[in-house]
Amino acid sequence: MTAPTTRRSAAAARTAQLSEDEIVAASLRIVAREGLGSLTIRRLCDDLRVTAPAIYYYVPNKRALIERVAEAVVKPVQIPREGDWRERLIELSERVRDAYLRYPGLARYARFHRLSPTATTLADAVLGMLMEGGLDEAAALEAYDVLTALTFGQLIADPSDRVPRGRRPRRVGFLPQTPPAAELYPTLAQVRATLGTLDAGDTHRRGMELLLRGIVPQPSRRRKR
Repeated sequence: MTAPTTRRSAAAARTAQLSEDEIVAASLRIVAREGLGSLTIRRLCDDLRVTAPAIYYYVPNKRALIERVAEAVVKPVQIPREGDWRERLIELSERVRDAYLRYPGLARYARFHRLSPTATTLADAVLGMLMEGGLDEAAALEAYDVLTALTFGQLIADPSDRVPRGRRPRRVGFLPQTPPAAELYPTLAQVRATLGTLDAGDTHRRGMELLLRGIVPQPSRRRKR
């Protein structure tokens, strides 16, 4: 048997063992290591040691492949069922955010393309929680848009947010990292003294809390006489 024939036989055997789950898993590994931009059919073939037709047997094109990858990322996310609706919503948002942290570039794709089946379920849950908090349909939709813009905007704009919560140096974006001259920037100098009280890894949670506080104000507590 000649070398080309041997290679073809090996490729045919490898193709026979292939599955859609294996294709998606290999795609996730590529995205985790190098970002979504590096995911191509050719690269996938090299990693799996198969030919392009073997991939196309399971996924018709690259778009369909990325859709399956996007679904696989959020499919493990569980919707919180217990506790106050605000805490459940924030926790769900953080679970979604954490799911995307390992896969650079996928948050941008998810933000601007149609929702996967699981992402649709999660969106329905968020809207339900907002309406549980007293918002009507229109207000809940507006709030949903703002809250998802925070979650995905942070992932897209700040590459350092690929690091999980609590593992980044303390810093605040869009502020000078060296102490500003107090005589030139008195307010910056004043607020910078409080930076040690902030955990930059919790920026997302703080943002969610602030937005929800404005969207659905908490009822004031009357003082006991």
